[in-house]
Amino acid sequence: MSGLGKDFFSSINLSSKKEEDSDEKSEAELIVDIYSSLLNTYGKSLKNISDSDIEQYFVDIYSLKNYEINERLSVETVISSLRLYDKWKIKNEKYDYVDSFIKVIEQKIDVPCKVLIVDEAQDLSNAQTKIIDLWIQEFDKDIFIIAGDDDQTVHEWNGAKPDYLINFNYGNTSTYKLERTYRLPKNIANMCNEILKTIGFREEKEIYSSKKDGEIIYNPLFNLHNVPELIEKFCNSNQTN
Repeated sequence: MSGLGKDFFSSINLSSKKEEDSDEKSEAELIVDIYSSLLNTYGKSLKNISDSDIEQYFVDIYSLKNYEINERLSVETVISSLRLYDKWKIKNEKYDYVDSFIKVIEQKIDVPCKVLIVDEAQDLSNAQTKIIDLWIQEFDKDIFIIAGDDDQTVHEWNGAKPDYLINFNYGNTSTYKLERTYRLPKNIANMCNEILKTIGFREEKEIYSSKKDGEIIYNPLFNLHNVPELIEKFCNSNQTN
C-alpha cells in the first residue's frame, strides 16, 4: 500500500499495519479487498451500490450473523470507511484494478478486435461478465470463444459464479465438452466423477481417462505437519515407477 493510501486510512483511524505474528489482514487491507469484491460482485461503482446491498453481501460472503465483520470492525464502520475511501480515490484520481472494469461498463468502451477468447470463465465476476455482454451484444465481433470448467469455480468470494458459463447461449452458439483427461489415472478420474456428482448445479459431464490406475491415499489425520512426509512418499513412488 502506498504512503498516500496509508495516510488516508490513518486519517479515518484505520490501521494499515498488520499485528505481529498474525496472518490477518490489516484494517486498511480489509477495506480495499471488500471494495474490490463489491464492485466485482455488483458490476457497478460503489456510489451505485446501496448500504443494504453491502449488508446483504456480508451475509452472503461472510455468513454474517451479527453486526461485526470481525473483532475489530463493525458493519457500520466498514460501510462508512468504504464511502470515504471511494470519495478519496475520486478526489485523488486513484484507481484499483476493478475500477477499470466499471469504467468500461459505464462508458461502453469497446476493444478494437474481431476475435475474443475468454478462458477460465467459471471464475468471471459479475463485472467481467457485464463487459463480455457489452462486447458481444453491442459491438461487431467475428469470433467469440468462452472456455472454462464450472466444477473448478474458486473465486466466489470475489463475485464469481459458474452460472454465466453454464447458461451461456448467444444466437448461433456451439458447445463442445472436453471430457478426456490426460493427467489423471483412470481410478482417480472415476473418484472425481463421484465427488462432482454431489454438486447441486453444474454442467453434466463425465471425466474419462485411458491412463493406468493410480494410487488413492487416504490420510484421516491430514494436517500441515504431514505435508513433507506425503511429498517424500509421492516422490519416492514416482521414482520407482
